[in-house]
Amino acid sequence: MREIVNYSLIDARDLYEIKRYSDLVSRSLEVAKEGDFSIKTLKRVDNKEEDFLTREDSQRIWIFEKGSKEAPKKFLFKGGCHGPESASPKALYLLIKSFAQNKLALEDTFISIILADDPEGFDTETKMFVTRTGEEQHYPPQSKLEEWWEDVNGTWGKKSSPRIEALKNYIREVKPTYAVDFHETFHGIFPFLVFGNAGIMSIEEFHLEEEDLRRLLKCKIPRNPFWKVLYSLYDFLPFRRKIQPQNYLKDNPYFQLGKKIMEHVKKKGFKIYPVKYPAILERNYYSQNFNFNPFWLNFFPWIGSLRDDNNPREIPIDYARFVEGFPLREADIKVCSRWMFEELGTYAFTTETFAHGNEDGGITERVGEDLAFAEGLIINTVE
Repeated sequence: MREIVNYSLIDARDLYEIKRYSDLVSRSLEVAKEGDFSIKTLKRVDNKEEDFLTREDSQRIWIFEKGSKEAPKKFLFKGGCHGPESASPKALYLLIKSFAQNKLALEDTFISIILADDPEGFDTETKMFVTRTGEEQHYPPQSKLEEWWEDVNGTWGKKSSPRIEALKNYIREVKPTYAVDFHETFHGIFPFLVFGNAGIMSIEEFHLEEEDLRRLLKCKIPRNPFWKVLYSLYDFLPFRRKIQPQNYLKDNPYFQLGKKIMEHVKKKGFKIYPVKYPAILERNYYSQNFNFNPFWLNFFPWIGSLRDDNNPREIPIDYARFVEGFPLREADIKVCSRWMFEELGTYAFTTETFAHGNEDGGITERVGEDLAFAEGLIINTVE
């Protein structure tokens, strides 16, 4: 298949000129017409004839579609969940522009692009939170911090906001075969120390079935060089999947697709952050029945008091992420990609890109990584 993305479109000055959501939409509308995209807006849950308007700025959430919804392979790309994450909306604008310039028509495919979940957050560079009652706010005032506030990205469980419910309705209508929910991490000491400001990460561990999780937790992880060498010899033995998790994951098509996409991103000259699944599993936090009992609870017992079995969603998502997703399952706190995987069977990826500290603040790198990931998904799934 020929290239889908025109990477020469990535220009720092052009990207910086997109200051507001209206700039992003106007440019996207202009190029979408040349690429035979259908243009629509997100509709309300209670009245599908009316547009869903955001709470603060009464802006519309624009959607760009290409192809027939009856196609056997359907792709959904969603950006701008968090206001300050401007790279993915700009990347999706360039994806639309690439389709238009290349005059590319993919047979038996449908593509849906949601530029930004959060238009007002894009304009004000603020992150949306959701109260336990489902109300959306950007940076809650100090007087209300006694309430539980949750990241809008984690409210795709049973309880969520009207905006998420409207997005769910649209995604159920599309029933995508494949999807990507794009995110990014910014400059600062934390991303530098933890991730080295390097590359795009594909987060996939949320999509394993419970039985798969149990089997992976039984895998043995070598901790010193001698045993690592010895365990590598077990690749040739029939019971190897009981020994090394990476061998078990070789049989999982979802993880293998993710691997191919990341190889494509690297081939295009962009950085990737290699998520090492054995390192995730190396943390022996759990018994076989996934009790919420990590070792650090002994040092911070007050965190344990946050759990309420009668209202499990009161576990803040930031604490739940310390333990790599298991409490998220118990608390019914879901990110978008996991919700799509469980409800619709979609092969849905959550990505995170990191700033690289170059002269343009890393924006061209992050945009390029997002574009290469989207292209890699399409190329590796469309024959």
